[in-house]
Amino acid sequence: MFDFRKKEAIMKINVKKITSLSIAGMILIVAIPLNANAETQDVLNYEVSNSQATIVKCNQAVKGKLAIPDILGGYPVTSIGEQAFYLCSGLTSVTIPNSVKSVGNEAFEYCSSLKSVKISDSVTSIGNEAFYQCTGLTSITLPDSVKRIGNGVFTFCSALKNVIISESVKNIGDRVFDYCTELTSINVSNANKAYASENGVLFNYSKKELIRYPEGKTGTYTIPNSVKSIDSYAFYNCKGLESVTIPNSVTSIGDNAFDGSNELTSITIPNSVTSIGDNAFTSTVWYDNQPDGLIYAGKVVYGYKGEMPANTAIVLKPGTIGIAGGAFGPKSEEADNTSLISISIPNSVTNIGYQAFCSCTGLKSVTIPKSVVSIGEQAFGYYLGLDDAVKIPGFNISCFAFSAGLKYAKENGFTYSIVDKGSIRNWLTILAIILITVLFLTLVGIAVLVNVNKKKKMT
Repeated sequence: MFDFRKKEAIMKINVKKITSLSIAGMILIVAIPLNANAETQDVLNYEVSNSQATIVKCNQAVKGKLAIPDILGGYPVTSIGEQAFYLCSGLTSVTIPNSVKSVGNEAFEYCSSLKSVKISDSVTSIGNEAFYQCTGLTSITLPDSVKRIGNGVFTFCSALKNVIISESVKNIGDRVFDYCTELTSINVSNANKAYASENGVLFNYSKKELIRYPEGKTGTYTIPNSVKSIDSYAFYNCKGLESVTIPNSVTSIGDNAFDGSNELTSITIPNSVTSIGDNAFTSTVWYDNQPDGLIYAGKVVYGYKGEMPANTAIVLKPGTIGIAGGAFGPKSEEADNTSLISISIPNSVTNIGYQAFCSCTGLKSVTIPKSVVSIGEQAFGYYLGLDDAVKIPGFNISCFAFSAGLKYAKENGFTYSIVDKGSIRNWLTILAIILITVLFLTLVGIAVLVNVNKKKKMT
């Protein structure tokens, strides 16, 4: 999963004019006057490698419209480098020429006045955060040539209202449209074989996976019956969303799926849902309206709300089928949960999420039923240290032979005990009987064949 890095303070960039001869294995770095369409007399800097030019820097004082030339110093411009137009806040329009094949990471980051971008049909890849916080950008059409859209490409493009994705796009990165608060439609070409859209909502091609609901859409929404999974951050920060109906076809809801949708008062969660990610319903009215204590979302334990009394022993109700990621784990910067000392998990549970009981330092042991088939990382026996999760000393797991619980204990190096040794003995006894029977029948068969051969020889 893509995590947004912390943005450093605005860098002071001192662009130097450097000229050198192009020699085999060396890069030529030059500075030239900007295209006449740009309202500035400053310079574009570019590098030359393998007889192709990459734009590496534009002076941040540039203003107005800019048509990037397709040839610089006699070399074709084939790429726009990382942070090439970083913080060019005076740019209002950019035209990318037909010679360019790729737009680098953070290429137009913080170009806050940029309202229009014309991307040529030659561009195949748009790098991570390429248009991050281009708050003036209102619409964009990706040409048929684009195959890859990187992580967070349009994050914080708060004026962006609609996006058109062409048939050639095969890969869309994580959290591409976060904080696009005016975005009301993401439309995908009907010819695209990797993605699809319906009423402005982004899905994978089969519409089994709901990828992103535009943050600017308001009111109520019923998820189509084709959907089986709701992606992480699918409804993130959808502040105008009031009600969502999830069909019986859905089995999983990803991390932070509805996080920040703070007007969401009604969520219909069917019993088909077996897996819910960490913070799926954080900062929603639905969560705020839940009473203190154990919270269920359908048949999945979502978490515990309010202050947990000391020496708490929780017995999950029969029929529970899942425990959400981070259900009893750390929230934000909260201290370790020392109050939970016992958890009884019924044998109806099949999924236990990532860090479900992480930092429950009062919990020294757990019995994992054999019904469990999936256990997330650091679900039991860990607390959060300064840099990473740390094992709780002496943590013990009781589990069943050949189970997910036993696998988790072994993979994480916890002490464990098998709770069904009698069953193992029974299975071993049955296996021994089967092997003896097979051996006996084999010997009888061999004896019969030998006897038949003897009779043939005698005749």
